[in-house]
Amino acid sequence: MKKQCVICDKEYEAMVNRGDNVTCSVACRSKLHRERRKAKAERKARLVSDDHKLMMRWLSKNVPNAAHNLSKLKAIHGKEAFELASEAMQALGQYQSTK
Repeated sequence: MKKQCVICDKEYEAMVNRGDNVTCSVACRSKLHRERRKAKAERKARLVSDDHKLMMRWLSKNVPNAAHNLSKLKAIHGKEAFELASEAMQALGQYQSTK
């Protein structure tokens, strides 16, 4: 059965026992995998960015100087320290809201 590769648009002979193949070669399959992985990382980055914006908005309304202090933490110690502090503050906020 003839199929068209989703990466290079070349026609290829599809394997009879595999109906789910969409690429003509290992190279195209690898490229497809890289594209999917990149798209997933970009979606995750957008979600993290949206979560960050919501958290900073909430902090600025509810905790004096928290947003400023988190920004300073990120500038001095880097993104990883900022993310750890953000997660801790979110967990604390969830803990306090259940009391």
